Amino acid sequence: MTHRQPAPREPWKSPKAEREGSPVRHALFPPSTRFRSRNRKRTSTEVSRVSNPVLPRERSHPMTSTRPTVEFDHHSPEFAADGDRISAELRSRCPVSWTESYDGFWVVASHQGVTESLRDRDRCSTKKTFTADGTPVGGVSIPAPPQPCNIPEETDPPEWDGYRGALNPHFSPTAIRRRRDRIEALTTEVINKVIEKGELDLVMDLANPVTALATLDLLGLPLNTWKFYAEPIHRITYEPYNAEVQAQIGQIFVQLLDIVKERRDNPRQGLIDDMIAVKIDGEHMPDEDLQALFWLMLLGGFDTTATLITGSLFWLDEHPENKQRLLTDDKLLQTATEEFVRWISPVAGLARTAAKDFQVEGQTVTAGERMLMMFRSANYDEKVFDNPEEVDLERFPNRHLGFGTGIHRCLGSHLARTIFQVVLRQVLTRMPDLKIDRAESHKIPDLGVVNSFIAMPATFTPGSRIPSGVCLD
Repeated sequence: MTHRQPAPREPWKSPKAEREGSPVRHALFPPSTRFRSRNRKRTSTEVSRVSNPVLPRERSHPMTSTRPTVEFDHHSPEFAADGDRISAELRSRCPVSWTESYDGFWVVASHQGVTESLRDRDRCSTKKTFTADGTPVGGVSIPAPPQPCNIPEETDPPEWDGYRGALNPHFSPTAIRRRRDRIEALTTEVINKVIEKGELDLVMDLANPVTALATLDLLGLPLNTWKFYAEPIHRITYEPYNAEVQAQIGQIFVQLLDIVKERRDNPRQGLIDDMIAVKIDGEHMPDEDLQALFWLMLLGGFDTTATLITGSLFWLDEHPENKQRLLTDDKLLQTATEEFVRWISPVAGLARTAAKDFQVEGQTVTAGERMLMMFRSANYDEKVFDNPEEVDLERFPNRHLGFGTGIHRCLGSHLARTIFQVVLRQVLTRMPDLKIDRAESHKIPDLGVVNSFIAMPATFTPGSRIPSGVCLD
């Protein structure tokens, strides 16, 4: 097995970032220079782009006579404010188009385009590497951030096969079913913390702690450390350049590496210990690979599932007539889970690099070119879903791409479904008259990658604590 090069001395920075003293940057966000200053006067072209952000034009291309090129920036305030309309226009006018933003990439907006590109494992690469001067190349984010790669998400076969093969048994439907009672107990105790107050923030007091606790419990980390991990991981989605948050993320990387080294010498019980013990092609994984793997477990396990929970409760706040049905009808809960994943699309899009020349939706993609797979846009494709902007709790079949598709399909999809269903039913049971303050509920300002809320305050009739068998203090 070919392993990555060891991480830099400060493991959350690339060598180049370390030399230049660059701030820690989260993998979900681009350098701040990519954001247009709100105080700067817009040019006439920019004014036109705001009123109609998708402006196709023809452009010569070495592989074809022309290709559609659009003005598009998934990290822009305009996309955050009107992304669904922009995506719909892309799908109707040029479902696979080129943009010059961030050094150029293909925007794949249609369901067909995303599925055709990703289901052939030889077409696209997620591998992330670094040039001699520390510049990141490739990976699943556009632009590529300076951190070491996320494992196994930013690896390709055959390296990917070893990592995913080692992880898959821990995330299978059978393995997650065995964890359901524990997830129930954790959720019960989280609700116990607020049930007597009659008010809570559904993000900070419910969704974030439950998803963090379930992830830490799987990894085998102390439950009373959940805030150390969860709070900065949540804040960095909307305060990526805050110095305090950057420092906290750095501490998480250091802590993970220390844990790996300590648990290698003193094994306990948890996914951390299982991954330390496993051999891939006869070799144990290096400490830095394990550090990157466990960081991805935290990153993927926290805010995305929390977004599914809060987004669903936000919808039910306007459609309370469905609450009782979701409590009593197990079949409906299953189809509703898939529909909420589709409609919310917690991960709006991720990047790939073309591994070879291929055709998709009439366009020729050249090896080495970057591509953005727009999962949320694909989930709203009118050619696949009737009335895609509406929630249909009985929608079936539901060929959504909310968990991605292809070999990098979400590893934790079964865990996410289980956490969501447990939390939803406990909330509907213990807080039946829950009312969200919609005016004070806010999403993060950059919706190009994740689609999460910063805050969602709510009130309810106070209730009583019930035994959980869990201590979080």
